[in-house]
Amino acid sequence: MSENQQLVVELEQLQARADELDLEVTFLRSELTRTQDLLNTPQLHDFSKAVVIEAAHQRQRWGGEHDAGKTPQDWFWLVGYLAGKALQSATAHVLPRFRHRKRGTVYQVISIGEDENRRGTEVVVYRGEDDGKIWVRPSEQFFDGRFEELPRKPSDKALHHVITTAAACANWHAAMMGTTNMRPGLSAEQQTLIDPAVTAVAATNEPIQASHISLVAGGNG
Repeated sequence: MSENQQLVVELEQLQARADELDLEVTFLRSELTRTQDLLNTPQLHDFSKAVVIEAAHQRQRWGGEHDAGKTPQDWFWLVGYLAGKALQSATAHVLPRFRHRKRGTVYQVISIGEDENRRGTEVVVYRGEDDGKIWVRPSEQFFDGRFEELPRKPSDKALHHVITTAAACANWHAAMMGTTNMRPGLSAEQQTLIDPAVTAVAATNEPIQASHISLVAGGNG
């Protein structure tokens, strides 16, 4: 094999390796994007998993190396502030919900009004939960037994504030154990490394145990 032929072979090998590396970089970038999206997407209905993800998000947001803002009083005010937001959201006006007994469709009552064409006739204005369509029906028909009232659903905002409060408690516990550098309530540089345990646990559909929360809340900080 001539020297030129050898160079051609080596060049082809280098190009093949470059293509492999390019695929690896593309994959790693997609994984990084997926992990970042996971950390910054509020979870609401799986409490244990949601607390794990939110605790990591808080450490990413509030991580810091120095000791400012790390006293027990700082943690107390952070937890109290978040719990207050949860209380406010949970006690805010939540629309009554009714299910049509025959069709099984669920509606939210928006308001009680009056039929302009029939003075004195009270009407119920309600909206379908699935399709958002608005309906109007005389109150005497609406409340004649064809609809049954359902428990009112907590708002997504209220659920999220409860989760952020629990996540702050998990990070407070980690701070007591000396396993996090989170500074509650003070903005600082974001942590450059995302805890791999968060990705590993959150990416599964397996139930998360309480021990996972303590582990992940500690992080690498």
